[in-house]
Amino acid sequence: MKTIKRILALPLHPFFFAGYAVLFLLGINLHEITPASTLRSLLLSLLGAGILLLAWRLFTRSWAKASLLATACLFAFFAYGHIFNLLNGVTLSGFIVGRHRVLVPVWGLLCLAGLFLIWRKAGRSQAQAWVPALNVILLGLTILAGSQVALYSGEQAWQAANQDKSLLQDLQARGIQSIAGQLTPPAKANLPDIYYIIMDSYSREDVLANKFGYDNQPFLNFLQKKGFYLPQCARSNFPKTYLSLATSLNMNYVQSFGADLIKAGISYDDWGIYAKYGTVRQTLAGLGYKVVAFKTGWSSIDLPNADVFYAPPSTISEESLLYPGMNSYEGMLLGTTLFAPLQARIDAYNLKNPHNQWLDHYTLRTYSFEKLIQVPVAVAGPKFVFAHMMVTHPPFVFDAQGNFHYYPEDLAQDIQEGYLNSIKYGNAQLEILVNKILSRPGPKPVIIIQADHGFLYSGAGVQILNAYYLPDGGEQQLYPTITPVNTFRVIFDRYFGAHLGLLPDKSYELGENLYDLQPDVDTKPGCQEGK
Repeated sequence: MKTIKRILALPLHPFFFAGYAVLFLLGINLHEITPASTLRSLLLSLLGAGILLLAWRLFTRSWAKASLLATACLFAFFAYGHIFNLLNGVTLSGFIVGRHRVLVPVWGLLCLAGLFLIWRKAGRSQAQAWVPALNVILLGLTILAGSQVALYSGEQAWQAANQDKSLLQDLQARGIQSIAGQLTPPAKANLPDIYYIIMDSYSREDVLANKFGYDNQPFLNFLQKKGFYLPQCARSNFPKTYLSLATSLNMNYVQSFGADLIKAGISYDDWGIYAKYGTVRQTLAGLGYKVVAFKTGWSSIDLPNADVFYAPPSTISEESLLYPGMNSYEGMLLGTTLFAPLQARIDAYNLKNPHNQWLDHYTLRTYSFEKLIQVPVAVAGPKFVFAHMMVTHPPFVFDAQGNFHYYPEDLAQDIQEGYLNSIKYGNAQLEILVNKILSRPGPKPVIIIQADHGFLYSGAGVQILNAYYLPDGGEQQLYPTITPVNTFRVIFDRYFGAHLGLLPDKSYELGENLYDLQPDVDTKPGCQEGK
C-alpha cells in the first residue's frame, strides 16, 4: 500500500496526458490510421512532456508544482484544435467566434491566466496534494484510450487469423454466396470480360452544372457515341462507399442481409468485408473469371487476395519511424493542436518533401489508372476487373492535365477547383481506357462506369455518374431510374441465364443518427423511384 502511495505521489501525470492526447485521436480514427503510424507522435509527445517538466522544475524548484504547470501547458497545446472544431463557424450576435484570429488570443489569455494561478496560488503542499488525483485520472484515461486501440488491433488480428472459416460462416448465414450453380453461362471462351469501374464521389451531370457550373456533356457524349447507356436519373443507393458497394456487389440492400448489423450500430467501414467477398465476386470466380483489383489506400475495401492485385512498388511506409515526411496521422494531430492556425504553412512546407502524404496519393492514383489501361492487353480473360478509382475523392492532387497539384480543403474555391480538375483528368483517362477495351478482339465486354456516391460537398450525396456498356441488346434491360443494386441483376439475367429479376430502386440519405436512413427524393424533372 505504501509503495502504491509513493508511486502515485510521483509527478507522472504530464506523461500520462501526453500519451492520452495521442491515443485519443488514434482511437476515434482507427479505421483510417494504423497504430504504428502514431509511434513518432507518441515518442515526441512524451519527450515534450519531459522537457516541460524539467523546464518548470528549474523555475519552481518543486516537482509537484512543475508537473501541474507542464500538464496545463500540454492541455493548452493539445486541446486548442478540438475547441476550435467545436466553435468553428459559431456566431454570437453576428460576430464569428469560431475563427483563429479570435480564438487564439482568447485561448492564449485563458491559458496564461491558468498558468499564473498555478504559479502564484499553488504552494508546494497544495500542488503535491493534486498529484495523486491527476495521476489516477489521467492514467485511467490513458488506459481507456489504449484499451480501445488494443481491442481493435486484437480484433483485427483475430479476424485475420480466422478469416477464412469465420468469414465463410458469416457470409453463408447471410445468404452471401456464389450463385454460379444457378446460372447457364456461355462457354468459357465466350464469356465477356466485365469491368466494374467505381469513380469515387463522381456526381451526376446536373449536379456538376448547377453546383459548380461545370459542363460534363462532352464526356457523356463520348460515352454515348461508344454505345453506353446513361440513366437520366442516375443515383446510388447510399451516400457512403461501404454501404453502396456492399449493396451493389451483393445485388441486395444492406437492410436485407445485415439488419442485425444495423441494429448493432456497426461502423460504416465494417460493411467493406461484405463488398470484398460479395455474391458478385464469388459467383464470377466460380464461373472461372480472374478477379483483378487495385490498391486504393483503404484496407477495408482493398482486395489484396485477388488473382491479380495492382499496388505501386513499395516505398518507405508511413508507419516507419524513418518515413522522411509528415505522415497522415501527424498531419491530423497537428490540426488538433495550437499549430492548427499554421496548418496551411505546415502543409506547404511538407509539400516540398519528396515523400509526403499528398504525393503518395498522387503516385497511387496515377499508377492505378496506368495499370488499369494496360489490363485489357496484360490480363487474359475472362476477367472481372474491379477498379475502385480514387481520383475524384479528396484529397485532390491533380490539375486538369494530370500533373501533381495539391488543393487544400479549407477553402471552398480550392475544393471546387481540385474536384473539377480531378474530373477532367479522370475523364481523359476513362476515354483512353474505353477505347483500349473496345479495340480488343474476342467477346464484347461489359463495362460499368459508376460512382459509389456523389460529391458530398455538393449537397447531393446520391446523384451519381452511371454508365453501362451492355453489348448485344443488353441496354434494352436498362431504364432511367436504375440504381446499383440492380446492376449485376441485369448482367446475370442477360448474359448468364439467371432469373433474378429486379428489386425496387431506392436511394437513401443519412439523417442525424448513424443509421437514420431517409428516402432521397430526386428533384430532377421526370425522375422517380422505380422502373
